[in-house]
Amino acid sequence: MKDILDLISPGKPFLPDALNAMQLGRANAMRHLWLTASVSLLAQPGTGIRILEVGSWMGASMLTWAAAIDRFVAGEGEILCVDTWAPYLGVDDINVDGAYRVMDRAAAIDLAYAVFRHNASCVPKKVRVDHLRGRSKDVLSMLRERAFDIVYVDGSHYYADVVADLTEARRLVADGGLLCGDDLEQQVTEIDEAYARDNIDRDALVDPKNRKAFHPGVTLAVAEVLGPVSSYTGFWAMRREGDAFVPVDLSGASPFVPEHFGEEYRRTVLEWARSSGFFKKQA
Repeated sequence: MKDILDLISPGKPFLPDALNAMQLGRANAMRHLWLTASVSLLAQPGTGIRILEVGSWMGASMLTWAAAIDRFVAGEGEILCVDTWAPYLGVDDINVDGAYRVMDRAAAIDLAYAVFRHNASCVPKKVRVDHLRGRSKDVLSMLRERAFDIVYVDGSHYYADVVADLTEARRLVADGGLLCGDDLEQQVTEIDEAYARDNIDRDALVDPKNRKAFHPGVTLAVAEVLGPVSSYTGFWAMRREGDAFVPVDLSGASPFVPEHFGEEYRRTVLEWARSSGFFKKQA
């Protein structure tokens, strides 16, 4: 598999849409801005940065973290990726979403893992990428307390898994660092909570109250473990201050669109960043 990927995309990331490698729609594409913004916010002169990513799939977000480190961080950067790279979706969720069927198959034949490893070999020289293959509930407990400047939770969306990931993630964030994650389209005050709890074992739902899609496990787990959080088009973040976690203002950050984005997604994201007026600095 490695030899094939090296022939298909020698020395460059491989993120085919057919495999849902980027997992992009317009909203998801914009979320990569928040990753780069988070690194720009934490970067300090003469220092490095350590990032823990829980859930990496084929490495699109890992590449975004690496690009942000290369641009903003004076010292070296380290990214530790934790994933099973194995099937995990429930049958009900696979059967209602064609993209999930593709992802499940790519995981089952180890294609997702092979693509991730190829993409991890394409990061800038100043960035070190390591990975641990296993269930996050088993792996995270082995990591040293407060060892990471950014902990990004983007693994399983199922409630019990997200609660376990967030509980460990709180422990692993250094003082002044960020605990953040993806797929928080709505917070618990915006949804029909009873409906979400009745369907707590589903990956994604449409809320009957507002007709908007969301991930019930993520919404409920974030509310339970952290309460209200800073949220930006699905990306959420909180900063550690001692034993507390406080909201994060990303409006003063300096986001950018990484090179591994296709031209269509690049135009879409830049258009949104420039028209939104959110960022005080040029995106």
